[in-house]
Amino acid sequence: MSSAPTTPLITLAALVSGQRDPHTIPGSAWPEIINAALENRLAPVLWWTVSRAELNLNTIPGWQAVVQRSRRTAISYTLLMHTQAQVNTALAAANIPALWLKGIALAHMIYPQPTLRPMSDLDVLIPYEQRRDALAVVEGLGYQHPDPHKVVSGFDDSQMHHYVLIGGGNIIIELHHQLASRDVMPDPAQTAWFWTQTQPLTVENAGPDSFLTLTPTAHLLHLCTHSIAQHGEGQVRLQQHFDVHLLITNEAINWPLVIDQAVELKWTYAVERALTLVSRLFGTPVPKAVITALHTRRPSGEDVSTAVRLREPDSRWVLLRRRLRRLPPQQRLVLVAALIFPSRTYMQNRYHIPPGRMVWPYYPYRWFDQGRGVARSLYNAVRFRLSRRQTGTTDRSRRS
Repeated sequence: MSSAPTTPLITLAALVSGQRDPHTIPGSAWPEIINAALENRLAPVLWWTVSRAELNLNTIPGWQAVVQRSRRTAISYTLLMHTQAQVNTALAAANIPALWLKGIALAHMIYPQPTLRPMSDLDVLIPYEQRRDALAVVEGLGYQHPDPHKVVSGFDDSQMHHYVLIGGGNIIIELHHQLASRDVMPDPAQTAWFWTQTQPLTVENAGPDSFLTLTPTAHLLHLCTHSIAQHGEGQVRLQQHFDVHLLITNEAINWPLVIDQAVELKWTYAVERALTLVSRLFGTPVPKAVITALHTRRPSGEDVSTAVRLREPDSRWVLLRRRLRRLPPQQRLVLVAALIFPSRTYMQNRYHIPPGRMVWPYYPYRWFDQGRGVARSLYNAVRFRLSRRQTGTTDRSRRS
């Protein structure tokens, strides 16, 4: 999501957060709002909001796409819940703790109906020392790593924070052994704190204490940092910010703990930025004292510049450089080769290639798209450096 949201995006945020009555939206404005909802994975929530308002939009162009997306999300939810229960049971049988993160947990914690929260994958955190055992358990269920060389070479273990496995009808499981990448969480031991911040989550019709997840406060820290520092503001959809909004408005947040832990982890900028955005977009009741404390207590060694650069709409080159910097030369070549010539399984899932269709014609598009993204990122990087240089010169002039 761009750092300067458009009018349809602002209106969409107001609608799904209850700040705007759907009846006050003129008919001519709905097509752009619908497109924004589809692009930002909020179509099911928009459908639910309009349905509750008893507003008939069947004659509005694009509305049927919202209805169809909502139905597909409900079907996908059923498949994902089945997979989650299967994996959770298998890990428990192997005496491996499983802590479920983000979508699958938030769908039940904070959404009016779990089928309203679209999910592209399942995220689960397992103890670092049991990562290989957990990987074997999930692979035993028929899930495969799309790039097996990463596991064989130790690439994931030494530098990555999760395994990505695909199976069961193209369902993706992200098996985390660290909560965030080394750039966001340099010390893997920092994940240990999150293991102390857990709670059981009961899923309707699935028995008591169905699975373990983070407390609302720990989840808030993770969500804010994941969107702003891990992926970058420019790559984040409105849905991720809406998750934060719902978490704050539906759960009790320990704000002093949020501040203290953000300072400890050097996440103050990411948390401050995410909370500022949700407050602007959704009118989320974020205490002003929290924003002030996150700013004034920011540690001197916290990296802010990378997250600022990740606010650009296309920051893939920034993310790639960040990954390459932490790798030894041989693994840099492995990563570059994997990005240029990813596996067939990855291509099929990434570009939704139908079964039986040849994959190789999609590679030129990938190269063009990646090259275009790198070019934009390089341009933004140069502009960022010039801006900082100009700001530094201005500051020196003022001091003199």
